[in-house]
Amino acid sequence: MAKNPLEALRAGLGEILQSGAYSDLIVQDKEGRVHKVHKAIVCAHSKFFQKACEPGKFKEGEESAISLIIGDSITISFLLEFLYTLDYGSHPIGGQTGAPLLVHVRLYIAADFYDIPKLKEVAATRFQYSLNDSSLTGNEFPSAVEDIYNNIPSSDRVLRDIALQFIMDNDSACLETLPDNSGLTITDVMVKVPDLGKELAMRVLAELNRLKPMKKAADRWNCQGFRKVQCQTPTCFHIWADARVIIPDGTPCPKCWVPKNDWDSYQVE
Repeated sequence: MAKNPLEALRAGLGEILQSGAYSDLIVQDKEGRVHKVHKAIVCAHSKFFQKACEPGKFKEGEESAISLIIGDSITISFLLEFLYTLDYGSHPIGGQTGAPLLVHVRLYIAADFYDIPKLKEVAATRFQYSLNDSSLTGNEFPSAVEDIYNNIPSSDRVLRDIALQFIMDNDSACLETLPDNSGLTITDVMVKVPDLGKELAMRVLAELNRLKPMKKAADRWNCQGFRKVQCQTPTCFHIWADARVIIPDGTPCPKCWVPKNDWDSYQVE
């Protein structure tokens, strides 16, 4: 089946990136790998590349060669793939296809540095999807959390909030010790990165405060299952049962239909 025009365009641009044909800019990552790219494409999505390639301002623009200081070879390869196709992980890189959890985090970090907002958005979405969609093993998640807290400013809450919520929702699995104490754990990261432990503690306290009203209501009833209450309308005094922990204010008596507040104060045995 023929590709639609957008898919065909992305495929064509991806092939140009892979081949390096007609390249007018050399990008070298911090591991020394050389990437042959095209100014018109990389500058269209990245203000970093726009500024670096401005003629007469930086030697990189004059020499058409840029040395990058953020991002390993895999990260930069995926980043460049995104600039060409608005996607990443479709081409095998170093024997690897797809993008594991840590790659999403490192792409987010690189996208922030190289000023590629759309890539940050996509990397964050895929990071969350990977957490929700797969069973994480070993130290993959703890390593990702350590990277988030060490390499992303605290003012940028996106990945921090996703990671914190995942730990709150999966506390038993996240806080367990690995067999033979092998590999990094979330507990290890909390020791190495105090901000993580602090923010988790604040989340736990906030959750406890949220649950306090419900606990108080349950304590007032002091029983399980249905609660019996008696309507106090003089012409009614109907006794009825309700299974809710809290009967909302304004709920009417099911017999006389007169609405009442504070039904729990009318509890009967």
